Amino acid sequence: MPVTYCLDCETATLNTCCAGQVTFEEVLAHFDALAKDETLLPSLDLLLDLSAQETAPDGAQVRQLANRLAAIRADLAWGRCAIVVSRDVLFGIARMFGVYTDEAFVETQVFRDPAAARDWLAGGRDQGQGEMAP
Repeated sequence: MPVTYCLDCETATLNTCCAGQVTFEEVLAHFDALAKDETLLPSLDLLLDLSAQETAPDGAQVRQLANRLAAIRADLAWGRCAIVVSRDVLFGIARMFGVYTDEAFVETQVFRDPAAARDWLAGGRDQGQGEMAP
C-alpha cells in the first residue's frame, strides 16, 4: 500500500509514509483508517515522510486534505508536524499543507533530511511543545 502508518507510543509520534504513485483516494482512505484507529494517543506529533512519493496533489486537494486531517483530531490535539520531502514540487506542496493546517498543529516544518525532522520533533518534546495542558 502506498500510504502506511505506525504509532510510536514512546515518542507519541504518528509515523506516516507515502511511497510511489500515491492517489488522492488512497490518502483519503488513510485518513478514514486514522479516524477509526482507537489506539491513537490524545496528543501526537506527526512525522510525514513523502521522500519516496512520486505524485503530488494539486492545491485544491491539499486544502481538502488539510481540512480532513484537522477534523480527524478535532476532539484531540496534534503536536508538531515534520514533513520529509526529496523533490522541489513536494517541498512547495508541504509548505502549502503547513499553512492550511496552521491551526491544527502546534508547528509545521518541512525537511529534506529525515534525521533532521526526527531531531526537530524530539527537540519539541524535550521543551514540552505539543503537549496538552492539564
